[in-house]
Amino acid sequence: MTLTPAFVLNGRLDILAANDLGVALYSPVYADPARPANNARFVFLDPNATEFFRDYDKAANDTVALLRAEAGRDPYDRDLSDLIGQLSTRSEEFRRAGRHTTSASTPAASSSSTTPSSATSTCPSSPSLCPPTPAKTFSPTPPNPGPPPRTP
Repeated sequence: MTLTPAFVLNGRLDILAANDLGVALYSPVYADPARPANNARFVFLDPNATEFFRDYDKAANDTVALLRAEAGRDPYDRDLSDLIGQLSTRSEEFRRAGRHTTSASTPAASSSSTTPSSATSTCPSSPSLCPPTPAKTFSPTPPNPGPPPRTP
């Protein structure tokens, strides 16, 4: 994949790997010297995040929903607890977004970001998974296959 930005995230929204275009697209996230580069830290601790995302409030709420889902999946993840603690103590916006996001909320709706080249991207899923071209989208969640098959 050399013509499309690509990157791999874990449940804490750490960027684990990225191709050259993925690094370029998310260069503001990589500007933070803390490693691994983390989308949640960027959304809530970097003042440039409000300009990066077209709908910052949605990006913030989606990020909280993703972190809550991960905490439910792995409640003993020390790194996740540390990240949530850091965001809770350093970001009023994180605390506010957390009050407005329920555990039933999901980031499945469309979210948008403005790429460093000022092109606009809209894609399904979380704000951290948006590729730069509207014609190409990536959804990490498979479509709903319907009810499970009946067993006799």
